[in-house]
Amino acid sequence: FQEVLSLYERHFDMKFLRILRRLAIEFRFQSKEVQNILIKVGFVRGKKLDYLFIPKFVFENREYMKCFLRGLIDTDGNVYWRHSVNHYYLIICWMTTSKRLANDIKKSLASLGYHPNKYRVL
Repeated sequence: FQEVLSLYERHFDMKFLRILRRLAIEFRFQSKEVQNILIKVGFVRGKKLDYLFIPKFVFENREYMKCFLRGLIDTDGNVYWRHSVNHYYLIICWMTTSKRLANDIKKSLASLGYHPNKYRVL
């Protein structure tokens, strides 16, 4: 959370962000400038379920891809160790109802040299 907060503060020169704590931690701010920047790079307004994807500029830059995936793990993922017969495996998981985002995540991990799997939960 602190990493995401500091990114907003650095890149958008924001000094005041309101932090709310409920079952999850979220922060809120109002900025027409930030809204316009996010829309310009491909984020959409309103209902987003059908429009979730990794923006093109992120796919085009390996460092952006790593940062994007790190943010995804920090905010929406989970990490744990799974024990096999004589070995431990690191498992990194996300759940999404967006097929496009799931495919983008798989593609991005593969482009970084990982071997991701995508499962459908019934």
